[in-house]
Amino acid sequence: MRPRPAIRPLIVGAVLFVSGLTVGAAVAGWASAPAHTAIREGTALASFLPEAVMSLTYATPAGTTTAQRSAPGGPFHILSTFADGRPVQRCIALPDMEGRLDKLTTLRARRGLSLQQREGEFPVQLGVVEIRDAVIGEPSGPVLVFTNKDRNSVAVVFDGSAAEVTLQPVALEWLETACARRE
Repeated sequence: MRPRPAIRPLIVGAVLFVSGLTVGAAVAGWASAPAHTAIREGTALASFLPEAVMSLTYATPAGTTTAQRSAPGGPFHILSTFADGRPVQRCIALPDMEGRLDKLTTLRARRGLSLQQREGEFPVQLGVVEIRDAVIGEPSGPVLVFTNKDRNSVAVVFDGSAAEVTLQPVALEWLETACARRE
């Protein structure tokens, strides 16, 4: 008579082996997942080459302003529409929009914020900015723009992260009124 192989220990061993593989794969995936990094002062959250920007749209509850051009480095045609029914404003701006394009196309962090900090410290939403450049050709993801109660500092939420940025509210105000200043 032949000895019967011990089946029960083989089944237990196989179950343990498969369980170990499953747990090992889960731990390896978790360990190799990118860690959330804090946004530090000076970090460029979004940056576009000013000469390659093809369009910049700033939408607020009061209206929408779009600056666009047909060729990199060319003049911008600005169109502003208003929610309150004011007449549409159109004008042509210099290629660098009077020296302001750099300030509008590079969002540099003063400090990182949690989404809860942004909500508490920067409760007033100013609007949404979207930029399209000649390099990528598609609009950037929307950048939600907020300000503090004193309206002297700006924070953004971009790609799930929040930060106070070096952009000043006056740069956005200029964009909203660029054509009105030329009339």
